Amino acid sequence: MRGMLPLLWALSAAAGAGEAAPGAGAAGVPSEPSAGTAQRVSADELELLRDMASKGSGEAMCRLGMCYLQGQGVARDVQEALRWFRRSAEAEDALGRYNLALCYAQGIGVRRSWKEAVRYFRPAAEQQLPEAQYNLARCYENGLGVKRSAKLARKWYARAAAQGHEAAARRLRRAEGAF
Repeated sequence: MRGMLPLLWALSAAAGAGEAAPGAGAAGVPSEPSAGTAQRVSADELELLRDMASKGSGEAMCRLGMCYLQGQGVARDVQEALRWFRRSAEAEDALGRYNLALCYAQGIGVRRSWKEAVRYFRPAAEQQLPEAQYNLARCYENGLGVKRSAKLARKWYARAAAQGHEAAARRLRRAEGAF
């Protein structure tokens, strides 16, 4: 199933050329899903996702959330997307946690809350999701939802950079001596 679930909010790709993705907020978080990454979803795929989600697959729950958020095979419904992202996060799926964090960071269907965003970025970062590590680092660097901490920002940039996240590597190089 992991192969079926592309990272639809690929911050590493979106932020690869600059500090933040176009339209990004203060922490470099995209304001909306990348239009180029949406995929068509057939009725059969939706049925399979629903079946897998009913059996507890956090990955399938996350993918259903993306379907509802982007209107892929279903009517676009942000609240239904949030419901699936929450269920995915509760099932400890890293992408579900990350997507829910992005919704809180950008106020997509919920009141913007950096504190809530960090609440979901942190466990996704701990699950080795480089995009979550990068965003958590930006939160620490800028004091968004957490107390500003250069030490923790460097820690999370380093972890993301170690996994090939180019924007994190650039920020880490630039920050040497600046933090």
